[in-house]
Amino acid sequence: MNHDDISAEDLDALLGSVSSASGPQTVALKSTETSPNFFQLTPMQQRLFTQHKLSRESRKGSSGDPNGAYNIFGAFRLSGNIDFARLVDAIDRVASRHQILKSIFVEDPTGNPVQQICPQASNHSSIIDVTADDVPVLIDQERCRQFDLDDGPPWHITIARLTPEMTILLVCFYHILIDGHAISVIIGDLAKAYNGISLPPVKEGFLDYISKKRFNGNTAQVLQRAIKRLDGTARLELPKDNFEEPPSGGWELPLIIGKERSQKLDQACLDYQCSPFAILGTAFSIALHVFSGQEDFILGATVVDRNDPVLEDMVGLLVNIALIRCQLAENETLADILRKFVPASLAAMDDVHINPRDILRKLQIRPEDSGDELFSAVVTYFRTNPNDLPALSGIEIEKLASQTTSRFDLELFLSLGHEGYEGSFIPNPKRLGETTVQSISAYFIAVIDALIQDGTQRIGELGTEPTLLLA
Repeated sequence: MNHDDISAEDLDALLGSVSSASGPQTVALKSTETSPNFFQLTPMQQRLFTQHKLSRESRKGSSGDPNGAYNIFGAFRLSGNIDFARLVDAIDRVASRHQILKSIFVEDPTGNPVQQICPQASNHSSIIDVTADDVPVLIDQERCRQFDLDDGPPWHITIARLTPEMTILLVCFYHILIDGHAISVIIGDLAKAYNGISLPPVKEGFLDYISKKRFNGNTAQVLQRAIKRLDGTARLELPKDNFEEPPSGGWELPLIIGKERSQKLDQACLDYQCSPFAILGTAFSIALHVFSGQEDFILGATVVDRNDPVLEDMVGLLVNIALIRCQLAENETLADILRKFVPASLAAMDDVHINPRDILRKLQIRPEDSGDELFSAVVTYFRTNPNDLPALSGIEIEKLASQTTSRFDLELFLSLGHEGYEGSFIPNPKRLGETTVQSISAYFIAVIDALIQDGTQRIGELGTEPTLLLA
């Protein structure tokens, strides 16, 4: 699932450092003030709009995301006596509550991508009857649901009646609409509406918020700074596995760090004066270094800034990607690498609103199978547990599935759960097999343990055969 993430404040204050910069520079978006019906896109929305358009053109008019890699998806089993009319009404109430859930994405008369509130109501839900054998197929179909951005808001909820006492709820949103925090708000609002709880007005709608947003950074100056920071680095290239038979679908490898290890990790944060993300991100970068053999590469980190109380209940896409330059050497101690990761993360935050593709073009990086991205691995840190589910009156809820198709070679999702830090690795199933991802996971845990211990070990001392850690 795409993701509620480490915030700008996390990367600044919680990393234990204070950036000397005056604050993140942001890109100046083209104005759409000439038409009150059009609203500008955020930088991340611009990227996703362009990606969808290019992919759609390459597929000769069909939807631009055939694998559902840009969908935010979840499947839930509801046990109990469902009032279906009440559930559909709750969905409609949530849809009318949030501006972005009524939005479509088009080009204005000058060719600029914009979003606008759909002039007519759209049907956002459907009720179908299914058998137990239908459920796995239905989950795969809905996970890869295709959306046209200009033909109704790109989201849908399917209510699949399995038995009189059991229903499967499938929710799918195209990522251009929302981030991981927003999906939590939507599910929470849906539960309140179903339970008959009055929903207070949102503090501010997403489109109103971004229409008043003034991006005052010097785009050329910020882009030049990012290019200077990343000049000489390379895109991470993890070795591609050879498959006897091409995989048929996506999958994820659960990651449980454990309560005792998590407590020790928190203590290590106090000792190092850094945040959990700093240690977890450092450990991931070291594991990627060992498996790729690269000493200088880019790690993507999802970043969202929701520290303003106005943004707490806002549904929209407020996420960006920070490009963290990872520079490692075998003779460095793990603690030394951690100390470099902190300022590298802060420097990446200062450039977070620059489109990575602009940097890619300037640096002339054209790796094979790059997907036009500067990075092939991404780490996401949830500040709250995304698996916490709300309660529906008289209904038990169980999560069955989430999004398991990665558009990158490898994504690592982390959060603080009830029993410590946990998460999952989600690979590109056509590039990385289960054994490789298990090895990376085992090495990741080994690095965390070494950092917790005292950080004086060097990378080479952890072993040069990470697959042996599986034994």
